[in-house]
Amino acid sequence: TDKLARYIGDAKDHDIEVFGPDVNESNRLFNVVEDAEKKESIRFGMEAIKGCGEAAINTIVEERTANGPFRSFPDFCKRVAQKKVNKKTTEALIRAGAFDSLYVKNPKVNRQSLFKSMDVITAWGIKEAETASLGQGGLFDVMFTSGGDGPHLRSADPEIPFHQEWNHMEKLDAERELLGFYVSGHPLDPYKSLLRQVTSTSVEKIFEMARDGKLTPKSDGPMDWKARKAAQSNEPQLGGILTAVKEITTKKGDRMAFLTLEDFGGKIEVVVFPKSYEKCKDAVRTGNVVVVRGQVEGNEQGAKVLASHIESLEKASMEKIKAVRTVVFRLDPYNTSRDQLQNLKKLCLKTQGTCRGVIEYTAPDGVRARFQFPDALTFSADYAFIQEVKEIFGRDVLGFQ
Repeated sequence: TDKLARYIGDAKDHDIEVFGPDVNESNRLFNVVEDAEKKESIRFGMEAIKGCGEAAINTIVEERTANGPFRSFPDFCKRVAQKKVNKKTTEALIRAGAFDSLYVKNPKVNRQSLFKSMDVITAWGIKEAETASLGQGGLFDVMFTSGGDGPHLRSADPEIPFHQEWNHMEKLDAERELLGFYVSGHPLDPYKSLLRQVTSTSVEKIFEMARDGKLTPKSDGPMDWKARKAAQSNEPQLGGILTAVKEITTKKGDRMAFLTLEDFGGKIEVVVFPKSYEKCKDAVRTGNVVVVRGQVEGNEQGAKVLASHIESLEKASMEKIKAVRTVVFRLDPYNTSRDQLQNLKKLCLKTQGTCRGVIEYTAPDGVRARFQFPDALTFSADYAFIQEVKEIFGRDVLGFQ
């Protein structure tokens, strides 16, 4: 999974879009598709979804190939529910977002709507398929379509009741559970610019160094004080989200912890021995975004961090933010509205300070244009300001100087 996450990250770094699974485009394995601009992209294979077996995947692909794309979720259920696609597979496809493209133009139908309606729609689909196999038309088979050998009857789809969609983190957590990592976004997306400011390495770089034999060999316990003192003078900092926290009690009765830290390129084990844990335990909670400083150990089999200090990203970024003199807003001229710029101006006026602003537009051909804020429009680029800018533009657009 970590290797796959690195491959996907590398594809994105090379401007190759990676799309999540889709019942109308995904095959068993990853495949190349064209996006809306006819640019080649990568589509997730259904085999990568936890809970999707080979027989079910083959059934979906064969049905789609023989009779065309699925029109809707009810259409999918009617065409495959009697076959080898069971409830577990259907649920996994819903939660992984494989039906999202069927309802792009109907936002009232979302993943939670499909999930809540799954049993009813599946039962309807099985009944419809049984009726069709007996050659019996239903009372409401009044919608005619043409295809195959000529006109044929088609039942109207049952209505899918609206349910409030899962929030962004719930959707991302489901993707991570089923696919092994995040696809449609990442919990760290709002913090990209801050993480760049306070980190000196990444999980991916650490594993590269481990494979190249450039790290201290792994040990089974704390280093002696001389080795620790020497190592602390060159301890790297990395940031990410804590996805697992396991606290234990040592034989001496002291508490320590084993953590899993995840960033955009993968995850790594973080070991926090008792003395360090006593100082930073308040920051150690599952779901917290933190900055970890410590000695890195590893070899070709893997790597880990022996943490000497852990703190929240907000706290770690305070000193860096104070040193910022200019904030660069990297915007797309074709996807930036007047309202967004007006809201940015209001935010700057509200948070008066000493920082200056620069808007940097980058055209599709790579040409850049920079516009300096008026001298009177200065602001304070604190943590709250950075989060509000993210809300205005819907993504991380900041650079710091």
